[in-house]
Amino acid sequence: MLLSSLYPSGFGHGMRAPIARFALIGLLALDAAPAVAAPCAGFTDVQDTDLFCTAVEWIRNRGVTIGCTSTSVYCPAASVTRASMALFLNRLGTALTPRLEYVETALGVVDPDVEAALCATPQIASAAYPRQALVSVAFAGQSTGDLGYATRPMVSTDNGTSWTALTAPASDIRESVSGAAWTNSAASGLYAIPASQTVRFALVVNRQSGGADFAQARCQVAANVMNANGVSSPFEAR
Repeated sequence: MLLSSLYPSGFGHGMRAPIARFALIGLLALDAAPAVAAPCAGFTDVQDTDLFCTAVEWIRNRGVTIGCTSTSVYCPAASVTRASMALFLNRLGTALTPRLEYVETALGVVDPDVEAALCATPQIASAAYPRQALVSVAFAGQSTGDLGYATRPMVSTDNGTSWTALTAPASDIRESVSGAAWTNSAASGLYAIPASQTVRFALVVNRQSGGADFAQARCQVAANVMNANGVSSPFEAR
């Protein structure tokens, strides 16, 4: 269609420019394909373009809701009964409650050359959404002579087959002890647990100098596993 055919013959040049712009906008709008929304968090009645989509996904991934009349619909406009409210709040509280794994043991003789993982926790599952663990370790021992050593919190993702140092702190906590004296050290670190990962935490005592061992020793490991708020989580099919 010629733009000139849109102008009445009596219109002057000054009136034609605005009309031409409006005509172009209208023609381009007709050619543009409408955006297609997709279901949010697996619910067919919530779209990924809805402002509350991320909130719906967050509570579904954490098991606060599993659906309305079925697992495929959320019923965003439906009323909530007091019974449903109690269930939602209970599930939310469970999802947000930190999980504490604490291990303390008397170890006896410790050889810092072995680099064995001490006081390892049981396996901890992160569930279907990311978690974060604050890991604190403590070690006390009586050496048989001069000894320089280092302690560090460790993590295993293969049930203790292999261990790696936590990303924080950035270095070992180094200590030294002389003669047959007692010594103690402590360290802590953070570990981000991805969704559906299972981990264990422990501490490792490494030799730094000297040739002595620990004739008596005790260790503690405390892992406080918390909800990772604000972290995008994958969809959990239910």
